[in-house]
Amino acid sequence: MNKKSKYLYKLQKNIVPIIQNIKNPKILELGVRNGVSTNFFLEYCEKNDGKLYSVDIDDCSKISSSNKWKFIHSRDDEYDKIIKETGSNFDLIYIDSFHNANHVCKIIYLYFMDLKKKDTSLWMILAGYFIAKTMIEIILIRKLIIMKLFLKF
Repeated sequence: MNKKSKYLYKLQKNIVPIIQNIKNPKILELGVRNGVSTNFFLEYCEKNDGKLYSVDIDDCSKISSSNKWKFIHSRDDEYDKIIKETGSNFDLIYIDSFHNANHVCKIIYLYFMDLKKKDTSLWMILAGYFIAKTMIEIILIRKLIIMKLFLKF
């Protein structure tokens, strides 16, 4: 199994259970690169009348021509610019941009309040980590290590 196939398998195995019941999903993807996760989320959005917004510092606008997708050529920490183009109330935020702890903390801080507030199923997903509302659960997919952080918001 090549690297792309392994990544897609992890997306299918770990993210499908989270998003499978969301109708009309609004997803924000931070980091596009080769478009594996973009196409994964886009397929779901097309089947469920959703919208995917993808942000990357590199021009990845050729990844898809779907009307369910909007590419924003920007740094992911240009919060005001991105929210102006996307609005807020995301069902899911997927973070796979700059893999630096300080940067990731900054991005979580910037975007966490832009998740839809419904039940306990708010999800912010880092490449390798899942973060849920109220009790934040961080799951390191790549090494299959589970750590729990209990935070109150």
